[in-house]
Amino acid sequence: MEDMGGEYFKPLTMERLVEGLKVISQKETEAYHLGSIVTYSMRLNPPATPIAISLMEEELNIKFPKDYSHFLSLVNGMEFGNQDTRVCSLERIRDFHVNFDAYYDNMIVIATALGASVHIVMEVKDDGSYRLYVTDALGEAEMWYLGDNLLKFLDALVSSYGYPFWEWNKKSSEYLIKQYY
Repeated sequence: MEDMGGEYFKPLTMERLVEGLKVISQKETEAYHLGSIVTYSMRLNPPATPIAISLMEEELNIKFPKDYSHFLSLVNGMEFGNQDTRVCSLERIRDFHVNFDAYYDNMIVIATALGASVHIVMEVKDDGSYRLYVTDALGEAEMWYLGDNLLKFLDALVSSYGYPFWEWNKKSSEYLIKQYY
């Protein structure tokens, strides 16, 4: 049987996601979001250099997963037009790592939502694998598991224009207790 959708539904890759974001970032569009019409736009930061990524890994003593390093090499963070949601740049990752002691040493904040009151945290394992969690930056004691696929997460975040889609399954998701001193 012939695949009729192949030319229209190509598999999503990090490159295709970022290319789509570049198209979006060059224009503003009105979209229905959270009950009102908003101006839908993105602002992408220039790519991070391999040296900058390597220096940040060394500074934080964390080896980034390959797909995350790849994403940073395509776009070093981005900001949604509503300024409510951001995917962190290397500089912002450092700021959160230095200023928030609620996370374990092998965790970095890779995105924020609802201002910066919600953090998306990546727990990086020694074997290069990782897990993504969401948590209230100050209020919750738990970090709720989002998955272990950065591309899928970024696609959902962009598709929902930063809407906290993770809230829908939060009660049925596993969680990890934050670090306390």
